[in-house]
Amino acid sequence: MRAIAATLGHLAGREVAVVGSGRMAAATARALARAQARVHVVARRPEAAEALAAEGGGATTPLER
Repeated sequence: MRAIAATLGHLAGREVAVVGSGRMAAATARALARAQARVHVVARRPEAAEALAAEGGGATTPLER
């Protein structure tokens, strides 16, 4: 997160996509939510994306196959 913030500045209000719903994606989504970014979770399993997005008040974006 420090590298992202150093490059982009503050993350509050920025829209950010997180691809996946595994441990690394979940940790990233949580950190982004704490930084007040608007998180969109995209994953193969919609239920996993919805659960992760709900944790941080984020949204899901359908993954087109």
